[in-house]
Amino acid sequence: MVIGDEGQLAQLFQNLLTNAMKFRGAGVPRIHISATPEGTKWKFMVRDNGIGISPEHQDRIFVIFQRLHTKTQYPGTGIGLAISKKW
Repeated sequence: MVIGDEGQLAQLFQNLLTNAMKFRGAGVPRIHISATPEGTKWKFMVRDNGIGISPEHQDRIFVIFQRLHTKTQYPGTGIGLAISKKW
């Protein structure tokens, strides 16, 4: 059982899956979602075969409205991962 706000959990997974689909490479998108128990909590992981994030940008992408690409390259507002990190 996962205790949390259903709407926020749904939004979290929607943001992560949308990004996995949006920032995919040239091949067929592959997304793997897993959950493993860690004591009394659960650890969820979302992994994909997308374009990736350079180490120097990994902190920046979680800041609201910070984008690594132009809106013509990849549409969006730049708030999805910032909201996901907040939760």
